Amino acid sequence: MKDNVAQYAQNPEALVQYLMKPEPKHPDQWDPMEIAPMSESDAKTMAAWLLYILEHPDDLGRPK
Repeated sequence: MKDNVAQYAQNPEALVQYLMKPEPKHPDQWDPMEIAPMSESDAKTMAAWLLYILEHPDDLGRPK
């Protein structure tokens, strides 16, 4: 998942938009994950958490 999140590191708003309206990116290569659309508030929280973990993978105090 790290590589998937990394593509949004410079554009967090795109990650928020994806989480709000998820669409398979490469259905011909991988089976799509089932992800329910999120509210804007939840998508922003999830995006912030994912990007924080990306930048601080060894932080033992990070949100879990």
